Amino acid sequence: MNNFFQFLRRHTTTIIFIILEALALALVFTGNDYHRAAYLSSANVVTGSINRLTSSVGKYFALATANESLAEQNLALQQEVAALRAQLMAVPDSVWPDIPLQAQQPSLRYHAAKVIGSSTNRSRNMITIDRGAANGVKQDMAVINPQGVVGLVAAVSQHFALVLPIINTSSRLSVKIKRQNHRGQLLWDGMSPQRAQLSDIPEHATVDIGDTVITSGASAFFPEGLVVGTISAIEPDRNGGFFDIDIDLAVDYNAVYHVYLIENLAAQERNDLEKPASDE
Repeated sequence: MNNFFQFLRRHTTTIIFIILEALALALVFTGNDYHRAAYLSSANVVTGSINRLTSSVGKYFALATANESLAEQNLALQQEVAALRAQLMAVPDSVWPDIPLQAQQPSLRYHAAKVIGSSTNRSRNMITIDRGAANGVKQDMAVINPQGVVGLVAAVSQHFALVLPIINTSSRLSVKIKRQNHRGQLLWDGMSPQRAQLSDIPEHATVDIGDTVITSGASAFFPEGLVVGTISAIEPDRNGGFFDIDIDLAVDYNAVYHVYLIENLAAQERNDLEKPASDE
């Protein structure tokens, strides 16, 4: 306390000067509109400069977090590209079209489209895309996205098309278990949009949870090897002889925005050849 009073005694003149100066400035700015406006304007300039500086510093330090996030996304994309390349090497016609793929599969033509309408909570779900006959879209084209099979073109107008997805109770898709090549039919029971059912797989087949299910190639419209999903549950059929199998679908139908349509230029020739035999 003694030190405090000694400080006051030593600096009494300076303290009184500061107090009087503050009072004088207060009287000037409160009693004179011009000076008050000039003060507020200057204060705003200073405050704005400080805010800009603070914002710039904050953005600068935030760049580290943003760059880290971008690096993680880039890594994920690189891994996805590597995985897709591996799939293309193993099953050339299974994913996205590019020049080498077109060269290997000259009978396949691809069309890009955007989803503009869809449903997932009905028994007969449909997807509307923004491409139609004017863009080369035809009925019965297979529809895929980067995850796997989406469905089949069911109807086409001049500028739009309707896609029958796997999650429609009318959908039927010939598939096989990739590891064993056992063929079956993929159906949808109208329940979960994330899950479908695989039938006609005999009980003697070696089937495991996690096995990949792909298109079988039995249809002229779906090339063999397109990813459909993975086996998530296996039970013996009540009637015996076959398995009841649930499939976790590869495609998230709540997040389908861009799709590719596959036109098989040889489909009509194959259908014309097979139709007389199937009618006998």
